[in-house]
Amino acid sequence: MNEINIAGRKIGPDFKPIIICEIGINHNGSLAIAKKMVDAAKKSGAEIIKHQTHIAEDEMSDEAKTIKPGNSNKSIFNIIKDCSLNESDELELKKYVEKNYNNLINSNE
Repeated sequence: MNEINIAGRKIGPDFKPIIICEIGINHNGSLAIAKKMVDAAKKSGAEIIKHQTHIAEDEMSDEAKTIKPGNSNKSIFNIIKDCSLNESDELELKKYVEKNYNNLINSNE
């Protein structure tokens, strides 16, 4: 059997492709922007939203506080910190997605 089931949706060679939209950290830490991205993804045909949860203090080394990518004047630590939702916004986004639209896949990077 070459199929799997995700939230009641069969995936495999005999089924149409599933569209998963990655919103990542492109909301820049704004719940309102994250919700708009979810709405746009749904309008575009996405069936699943993938979102990244970041807790900079838990996942970044002290060294990351001093490393600046070539295209930024901020450290990678501060970029991730600034682009992360807080815990209450994370939960609100989860509820919003599950109530109004799609399934949510969340990854802790």
